Amino acid sequence: MKKYIIMLSSIALASFLLGGCKGNMDYDISENVNKDITVFGNSITVPVGSLGPFTIESTIGGLGSIPGIGPAIADFIKEDEEGRFVFVSTGDIYKINVYELEKKLDDPSVPSTFKAGTADCYPASMLSILSYVGLIPFNQKMIVYAGNPLWESVDFRSETSLSCYSATGAEPYSQSVEALSKFTLSSSTQNKKVAEVEIPLAITDPISSFSMRNLEMDLPANPSEKLYSTTGNLFFSINYEYDSNLAVGDKMDFKLNPGPIGGFNLPIAQFKVSDCQVTLELENTLPIAITASDIKMARIKEGYDPESGEKPEYVVDENIYVTPEISIPGGTPDTPGKTTLVIELKALEGTLPDIQAIEANLKFGYQSGLAPTALSTKQGIYVKSSSAVVRGGITIPQK
Repeated sequence: MKKYIIMLSSIALASFLLGGCKGNMDYDISENVNKDITVFGNSITVPVGSLGPFTIESTIGGLGSIPGIGPAIADFIKEDEEGRFVFVSTGDIYKINVYELEKKLDDPSVPSTFKAGTADCYPASMLSILSYVGLIPFNQKMIVYAGNPLWESVDFRSETSLSCYSATGAEPYSQSVEALSKFTLSSSTQNKKVAEVEIPLAITDPISSFSMRNLEMDLPANPSEKLYSTTGNLFFSINYEYDSNLAVGDKMDFKLNPGPIGGFNLPIAQFKVSDCQVTLELENTLPIAITASDIKMARIKEGYDPESGEKPEYVVDENIYVTPEISIPGGTPDTPGKTTLVIELKALEGTLPDIQAIEANLKFGYQSGLAPTALSTKQGIYVKSSSAVVRGGITIPQK
């Protein structure tokens, strides 16, 4: 306590001398004199400015930035109401024009059964590409819709099943779809849901094939004369909508350098320090182990107008030495991966500037011991507390 009082007294005395000692002295020290005061000659711990959070979007620019995905596949990835990533694809299973169908009938003038044969689709073919970067489907669902353009009802029959083939060559998962063994479409039906299939959560291989074998339709006589509208819908149709959350699999392992990552606010230039030690208490809700190497600090490029609404450009400061590598364990929203990071910053010449961004080579890998969970835009690295130990004293500018 005594030491603390002496320290405060010294600061007050220094401020008084520099700020007001003009008085009756024979010399004036209020002009052309460096008024900055250096205090705490050993070290002091001070709060750090705001940091993060660092999400998939803010850190690497979204899933489309992952090597091997690209914008073409990224177009299939949406976001649901809860912020979870969802892979969505739609397409036709079977479609035929009534006039074309009628030409295939032996005698269109009498009621008949049209044998369409086998109708196949591959709803998650694009999703299988994501397995190469370690992303897997989680909570797969497929909805089948059908349409009847006639003003008479039509019965359908088929033997339908789906398969999920493993990229590792394991025995594929198969499932029959009983709802499509027999169903009836009433008159002038479009996109009626006729089946909904959910894949067990334990199955993390994508649906690779969906097959309607021995597809048949019971038709009335002269189908083309029974069209509800000759200028509207002319097709019998069966189509699908497939969606799946995305999770991290045990094969995730890729590297990326996304360039300067914003979200830092370390206003340290005002203290005129040459080195400091930043301590961050982190929680990672991403199920991904992250390693950062070749770390560099960056600042906003001069001339940037924060009122412009545009994203700032950053300039990497090569004058700052940074701890060469840091590692952050993965976790989940319920059980985040927690770690304490200690980062050394040192100006090779002069003092440290304000820091607003970080650049690094990032390595993303599977965090062992975690069950698959749906990836979300809200998951990321959150800084729970932060501080900096400044050595060599803080210089306080005097106005």
